[in-house]
Amino acid sequence: MPFLKINKKRIFLVLEIFLVFFIAIYGYIRYTNYVKKYMNIENFINFVIVLIIFAVISIGIFLLKNNSIEKCFLFIYFVLGIIYMIILPFLRVHDEGAHFIRAYEISQGYLLTESTEYGVGRELPKEIAEIEYGNIKVSMKNIMDDFKMELSDKVFIPFPTSAIVAPTNYIPQAIGIKIANLFTKKLVLIAYVGRLLNFLTTMLIFWIAIKYIPYGKKVILLLALLPRNLHEAISLAPDGIITAVFCAFVAFVYYLRYEYSGKMKWKHYLCLYLFVVFISLCKFVYVPLLILLFLIPINRFNKTKYFFMVVSGIVLMCILCFGWAYICNLYGLNFGNSVDAEKQVQYILHNPFKFIEILFRTITIRWNWYIQTMLGNWLGWLNIGMNEKIISISGWILIYNTGKMIFKFERRKIQLSIILAVFISIVLIFTSLYITCTEVENTIVRGVQGRYFMPLLAPLLFSIVPKGKYINDEGSCCDYSILLMYTINMYIIIKLLFVCYR
Repeated sequence: MPFLKINKKRIFLVLEIFLVFFIAIYGYIRYTNYVKKYMNIENFINFVIVLIIFAVISIGIFLLKNNSIEKCFLFIYFVLGIIYMIILPFLRVHDEGAHFIRAYEISQGYLLTESTEYGVGRELPKEIAEIEYGNIKVSMKNIMDDFKMELSDKVFIPFPTSAIVAPTNYIPQAIGIKIANLFTKKLVLIAYVGRLLNFLTTMLIFWIAIKYIPYGKKVILLLALLPRNLHEAISLAPDGIITAVFCAFVAFVYYLRYEYSGKMKWKHYLCLYLFVVFISLCKFVYVPLLILLFLIPINRFNKTKYFFMVVSGIVLMCILCFGWAYICNLYGLNFGNSVDAEKQVQYILHNPFKFIEILFRTITIRWNWYIQTMLGNWLGWLNIGMNEKIISISGWILIYNTGKMIFKFERRKIQLSIILAVFISIVLIFTSLYITCTEVENTIVRGVQGRYFMPLLAPLLFSIVPKGKYINDEGSCCDYSILLMYTINMYIIIKLLFVCYR
């Protein structure tokens, strides 16, 4: 009989929805038993709403099963991102306040921050300095009250930590803030428009990367769905967009290397220069990854143009990188009472082997924390812990799908060069934070967070692809890896719901 016929796809959908509800209910019961005072009618209603949303997402994924992986990405990423943005109140993401102030400054037309006798900062509406930094549980009433806060008189606000970040990192946030300023003076609403534009820009860049990369589309999609990336992308911090740009950079290079067969056109040259400018200015620690440009075959250029592009790109990179570093040095900032950058540099130069020992000690002690915070543990202000085993699954999903990508590399030296560039970037991350954020001659590097390694994931994963024949195994929207990553995000959202709200 027709109704007794077994449809595997329908069974798969039912099992997925059941899995989502089971984990959500289990998480709710376990967490509310642990903290009984948060078990109230408002939390329960929010919990039921979230369950319904995730059931709808499961059905949506099933309906998109025959569509391209790019469309699947847009649906899942957009819905999850909006939920994260609602669940995580403004300023609940680490350093979001400092990033908001810097983005607001840029939206007013100031690319460089003032250095005055009162410190490094600028005169901005005083309400920006009065808002709290989101380390407390809030209610919906608190959020509604915050939305009523309007901008008024200006006062001097110091923000040294974000003043040294290049303005290119805040382009979408600043545009969103500027647009919102034209229609309203409500502070939180302005911030959320900046958040939204930052998130949509990040989503668009990831979509472009997935669309144009010749293989490994699912790996880019899974990178975008990492909880840490979504957590950063929905805030005013630039980390999400930096990760997306590096994924697009890898896609651009591999597209020209493996799929595009003609000569580069003006749009390709424009993209190349934009990548060089952005990467050079975002953070100098990522500059070594520009070595990926040498993967572009010489026959994509005219020989003269090839030489000109490589040389001019490197020169531009050096000018931008060291130019911005010089500007930042003029501020003379030290992030801590016992921090002295000049003394730290001298210590490293006079004791290079001891510094190597410090790096090795730091990594061996905190490697698990770096990996966990890179994948999605310890969200918020690094104070919202998740289950380590569940978070680790997202890492294993990436490794598994990277192993399924098999593509022939002509030269093993290329892979080794990229891995070396990633290694140099890691050393630069630790070195920069040892100089700027660590006490003089301290035996451990302080200030390192897992999110700083997120832009390195795409170059690293695509450099360690096994050698062999190319296999295009992208799967569909109903792929187990995608659904599992989506379920992990569901678990995190349920946890955030009870941690952030009372």
